[in-house]
Amino acid sequence: MQKLLSLIAKSFKDDPSKMIFITGIIGWISSSAAQVIAILVNKNIPNDQKSFLLTQEISDAAINILAFATITKLCRTFSHKLVTTGKLLPNSVKEFLTKNKLGDKIGKIDFNIDSLPELAKDSQVFNDYTTFKTLITSSAALAGSIFSSNIVAPYARNKIAADVQKNYKELEKNEIIPKQEVKNPYQTYPTTYNPYQNSSGLKI
Repeated sequence: MQKLLSLIAKSFKDDPSKMIFITGIIGWISSSAAQVIAILVNKNIPNDQKSFLLTQEISDAAINILAFATITKLCRTFSHKLVTTGKLLPNSVKEFLTKNKLGDKIGKIDFNIDSLPELAKDSQVFNDYTTFKTLITSSAALAGSIFSSNIVAPYARNKIAADVQKNYKELEKNEIIPKQEVKNPYQTYPTTYNPYQNSSGLKI
């Protein structure tokens, strides 16, 4: 256990946002797998209902995982780019870059502070930069995970479920109702008037 914890700490100590991303995906996969297994082993659910529930659960899992992975990854990448290009920096790092005649490069898309050898020479500025970058990327990843899991994924699931239900009702309307009409196409009703009745009493 200690070796596992040490490996986790070593892998994610420089980028906690990566841990948020990976553990989030593992969590979604695990919870979805548990739901699928629960449906499969439940003997009280009829087979036709199991097929429907499994399809629904798998589609929900795909939406959850895709929404989480896409949005969280975008948030991590965007926030990381903001910091490494200098668009978002603490004042101590900005002053350091200006002092080293790099102020004109701050904010440019091809500028990468991580690749500057000068930064590592100043331990205080380097610590300010890495701490700030970790805070920004982790906060962005956390915000992305919350937004995707609590807003985007539920909306997408409900939208797809509504469309499926609508299509099912259309199929039900087009297939079941005509069958009921064909079942008794010669339905008769009692009448009080006979157009062929001879009211004169003469036999024809």
